[in-house]
Amino acid sequence: RVELEVAPDGSAAAMLTMVPDFELEPEPTECVFLVDCSGSMRGARMQLTIRAMSVLLRALPQSCHFNLYTFGTNYKSLWPQPQPYTRATLDEASAHAAAMRATMGGTEIAKALGAICRNRPVAGDTRQLFVLTDGQVRNNDMVFNVVRKNAATTRFFSLGIGDQVSHALVDGIARVGHGTAEYVGDHDVAPS
Repeated sequence: RVELEVAPDGSAAAMLTMVPDFELEPEPTECVFLVDCSGSMRGARMQLTIRAMSVLLRALPQSCHFNLYTFGTNYKSLWPQPQPYTRATLDEASAHAAAMRATMGGTEIAKALGAICRNRPVAGDTRQLFVLTDGQVRNNDMVFNVVRKNAATTRFFSLGIGDQVSHALVDGIARVGHGTAEYVGDHDVAPS
């Protein structure tokens, strides 16, 4: 499509718009959620996190593999390996997320990130790692080093939870991990 505009003095300007006609093949994806269940996530923060996880799990691409990790002083995964996204695995992950509690101690995120990244992504999949945290850690540089070391095989996204969230940590994870960062405040309403 071409648009031509002529000014009263006779000068003209043209704009050409071309819309490509192609479809992109869906990229096989492994989605891993790392959810902060440390003591600082008690109350409204955990409730926001549970609601956010409900939305995120339902929004996954049908052809993906996924897993859910929780962390505090230690970490644990829902499954030993990422699972195909099916009604049964979605239901199991949703029930697990709904039962999360902020009872896992301190915020040792670097250890959990390292454990996830030591496992190779599902063959042929691109790994996307989503970190949900209030960011109350003392070792930002250690976290950034783990992210930087794994940024070639994993893209990192972060969701900061609460009004007292560490923007330095949440923004840093996304920046170093080639992803994006978003925030939900203590009194915001997470989509349902």
